[in-house]
Amino acid sequence: MAWIVLAFGNLDGVCSSAVIRRSALLRGMRVRHLEFSSYPRVGQDLENLPVQEGDVVFVLDVSPVEIRSLERVLVKLKLAKAVYWNTHHNVPSEMAERIRRSGVEFDNVLGVSSAGMSSTKFLPQDGVAKELSSIASDIEFWKRRDERSSKLADLITSGKDKSKLSESLSKGVLWSPEWEKELVVYEKKKKDALSQMLKKLIVRNVSKWKVGYALADSCISSADAGQGMLDAHTEI
Repeated sequence: MAWIVLAFGNLDGVCSSAVIRRSALLRGMRVRHLEFSSYPRVGQDLENLPVQEGDVVFVLDVSPVEIRSLERVLVKLKLAKAVYWNTHHNVPSEMAERIRRSGVEFDNVLGVSSAGMSSTKFLPQDGVAKELSSIASDIEFWKRRDERSSKLADLITSGKDKSKLSESLSKGVLWSPEWEKELVVYEKKKKDALSQMLKKLIVRNVSKWKVGYALADSCISSADAGQGMLDAHTEI
């Protein structure tokens, strides 16, 4: 029996995957396959998971609402011995019940990060898992109190290998001098990209609101792009 993990490719998904990897490590289990996905390809990636009879599958920070091939995905997951799926996004009750009836343990708690749900479920007393939950929640719900959360989110956006990052986090390495050097290089690139984005920013009146429109380089996360627009134009 091996563990199969598919997580959304943002900070919450990476932290959640690290919680699961840490749980496997402490239990003497093996994560045979770890994959990160995003919309709209996540449904296809779930269908293509290399699930074997007896495996345990974890689907982390993925909203089933965004999966057009949900029925095919649920059929595929029936191959596994057990499936745990979580998301903090709003899921209609009838869809949630359909997923649970298929044999999936479906965790859907609004306002709680995927890492938080994973930590509570599998490592409720573990200090590293709690830290990962806090880091994920800080960025996911726009608290912005933990400097590490923004730094790690930037590393992910910069193209850092998510699997290697997840492995380090699972071992309790929550920041390192090497990552700091990588971040310095990325921050300059991000600053230049934000500057270029703001030069092309268009502001329009929509009803009583002022709305900003801009096309951002792929090296900038949507959250940072939005924050950059707000910082430069407070009326938006």
